[in-house]
Amino acid sequence: MSHFRFIHAADIHLGSLLNIDRPNKQMSSLQERAVYDAFERLCKIGIDQDIDFLLIAGDLYDSDSKNIYANKFFIRMCNELKDKGIDLYVLAGNHDPLNQQWDYFDLPDNVKIFSADQADQYLVEREGQVLARIIGQSYKSKWESRRVYEGFELDKDGIFNIGLLHTQLESGDKKYIPARATDLAKNEAIHYWALGHIHRPQLIRDQDPVIAYPGIPQARDFGEQDQGGAYLVEVRGTRIVKMAYLAVSSVIYKTVEIDISSRELKEAKTLNDLEDHIIAIGQSLAESQTGKWPADLEEIADNNLAQQPVEAYIIRWLIKGRGQLHKLLKDLGQEGESELAEGLRRQLAGFSPLIWTDSIQLRTGMPITRELEADYQHIIDMMDQAISGLYEDQSQQNELLDLLGRLWTRQEDPEDRDYLKFHLDDKTLKQMTDSAKQLVLEKLVDRAGDQ
Repeated sequence: MSHFRFIHAADIHLGSLLNIDRPNKQMSSLQERAVYDAFERLCKIGIDQDIDFLLIAGDLYDSDSKNIYANKFFIRMCNELKDKGIDLYVLAGNHDPLNQQWDYFDLPDNVKIFSADQADQYLVEREGQVLARIIGQSYKSKWESRRVYEGFELDKDGIFNIGLLHTQLESGDKKYIPARATDLAKNEAIHYWALGHIHRPQLIRDQDPVIAYPGIPQARDFGEQDQGGAYLVEVRGTRIVKMAYLAVSSVIYKTVEIDISSRELKEAKTLNDLEDHIIAIGQSLAESQTGKWPADLEEIADNNLAQQPVEAYIIRWLIKGRGQLHKLLKDLGQEGESELAEGLRRQLAGFSPLIWTDSIQLRTGMPITRELEADYQHIIDMMDQAISGLYEDQSQQNELLDLLGRLWTRQEDPEDRDYLKFHLDDKTLKQMTDSAKQLVLEKLVDRAGDQ
């Protein structure tokens, strides 16, 4: 019975940089090399774990920043894998479609690129024995609306079959190979669907066939938070016997929430108390040394594979809740928030890994007594009802967009974001409605205080 291992990775985005506001020298270095470091870590782990092959399910390169250095770096890593007898099977995704300049230099012969015109099949062999069969089809251009997986026809002959696909599964968006998990599961010949395109690791289906997104190995902004990596998969015959999540990010984006109504801060009188509390959290984070497994992957994470050390956390401090600190924070203004963030950067600069303060966001409010809440409960209920209707009714959201103006749009395509517009996604909508409700409640508090 065959026994082998492989790594399933995707969305490497070689050439892209981390989004860091006004980085210092250390952060600037990480900004440039973190994406490369993550892929190199994956390759090194693959060599250490004696894998037989490496899958890349699309977007090896980043369309906006592909360059000669990225290509030469990839070739260097391929040659290191070749020296250990490891092949790479690479799908072109929407960020590196085959109708664009794909490689500036010749690739080593251990790299197999899937065609965009039809589904390609490759046999993985070792010492004359067939270990696995891999089928996939690349993107020809930025968008691919064909259901290419419908042409993934393979034999059911006791060989472990892998389907490689770059898709925005279940989204209804026809730009990125429209598909549903149920559609993929109907292909009885395939044992493992190696997906790419979604930047968060997700185990869509944990039984035959397994359907998995590995996520992005290295996040580049706050839309890609927490530790990133890839899957290490071990197979005997046609059965997966183990999956491990390889966490390889050297830089982690993270939003940390600070509640001013918490036990530690509810009696706070000055911003020094708030700074001390944030610094203590930063120190605790630094002492952890590594990121955490994504919560829904903890059970399959193999703790015998040590996570790679984190070099920096990029933190957005979200200060929320109701408490006495609200008035001080409200009086800060945007300039004061920036000064507070800069002060935290200086005070956290000595930690290792580095704790970098990206920004401070305020979502605080004045304490509301039970008596005041009871007096205005009818108004609170009306606001809650209106907000609930806004969440549920798409036509109301469209009316809101009309009122907000042309600079606002509903975000539908995370891969093709218009950064000149504000995007009314679910998170932004909640922030807006929470802020509006907070303003009304503050006015009620002020009016009660004047009476």
